[in-house]
Amino acid sequence: MKKLKYARIVAGKTMRESAFLLGVTEGPIVRWECGATSPSLDQAVALAAFYGCPLVDLVGDVPPGTSIPIEALSRMRGPRPPAA
Repeated sequence: MKKLKYARIVAGKTMRESAFLLGVTEGPIVRWECGATSPSLDQAVALAAFYGCPLVDLVGDVPPGTSIPIEALSRMRGPRPPAA
């Protein structure tokens, strides 16, 4: 997984929110996160600020075996319905 995607998920942000921030569609976000293309420096700086991480944390691959914190996944999925 690319660090850009990891940072977005850990920050609890969606692709749509990231795209809106930069004034682009979700297409470029998908391509950046899979490594097909890269954001401009200005875009990367804006994403780092939005995700609350240093710019260097957005570059490269996440080391194998790194897991996404469960609380980050819950923020992305929204609140869980009450147990029946």
